[in-house]
Amino acid sequence: MLFRVAGLSQPELEGSCLMPEDLVRNPEPGEGGFFGGLSGADDTAGPARGRTAVREDEYGVGSVGDDMFARVEGQAGADVARIEVITPGGLKVEASVDEGHWAAWWPVDNDELGATEMLTYEVTLRDGTVTG
Repeated sequence: MLFRVAGLSQPELEGSCLMPEDLVRNPEPGEGGFFGGLSGADDTAGPARGRTAVREDEYGVGSVGDDMFARVEGQAGADVARIEVITPGGLKVEASVDEGHWAAWWPVDNDELGATEMLTYEVTLRDGTVTG
């Protein structure tokens, strides 16, 4: 889930949240777990993105219970319709894309931790053009 929080007296905040499907379907106080992040929108500000550009802003690894995962997120130009993250092991993961932001996650084991330099992206634009 991607979200943006606008406050009256504070700068705008951006974040992402990973939750197991059973927690989303049937939330119980004190049950399950989630992983997420929240930061000021200006914290990830950078050069203006082009209409077709994709920028990776953050990569991380974590766990919920015994399940380990990797996650990546960033910004996307206005013409970006779909982003697939391709992991070092060849797994294709469809990112969530919403209002110029994107995020994806996938399960990992110890051998895959920290392998960000090998991530690649396949980007589909609104006109159907695929790059990557």
